[in-house]
Amino acid sequence: MKTFLLTLAAGLFMAQATYSQTKQEQMTNIDQKKQDIDNNIGSYQKSMKFKDGTNSKSVFKDGNELKMVSISIIDENVDKKVQWYFENGKLIYAQVEWTNISTGILVNNQRTYVDNKQAFSWIKAGNVSVSSSSREFKDMDSELMVYAANLQKDSMK
Repeated sequence: MKTFLLTLAAGLFMAQATYSQTKQEQMTNIDQKKQDIDNNIGSYQKSMKFKDGTNSKSVFKDGNELKMVSISIIDENVDKKVQWYFENGKLIYAQVEWTNISTGILVNNQRTYVDNKQAFSWIKAGNVSVSSSSREFKDMDSELMVYAANLQKDSMK
């Protein structure tokens, strides 16, 4: 019986290892989905949730499915762009890009990868990966999930 249980446990472990994606594979898969959304952005319905001079919030949907929310704000010589990408009603990716308008230099760049309503990778400026076990990462994750839910809800209005 003990041998059977050990064999069963080993088999389950091997099956999990065979079928689960690595973090890098997940990121590559999400990058492809993001690229697909970007490539098809012209075919989605676009609605402006607000536009005030150079500041705007745009929502892109394919039928009733939210695909992307994009915010662009000019603030003290910095062009601040934030984009959230969705698939099947779930956030999959968020990106922050802040560019100094005078110099064209990127002053803030962050990418967050999400799977099943939980961030699994957060890459900050300078391509620095934040540890998923850190308090900073956990705080960001919980705030991002609340914000994503609010974006979803707002897109239905």
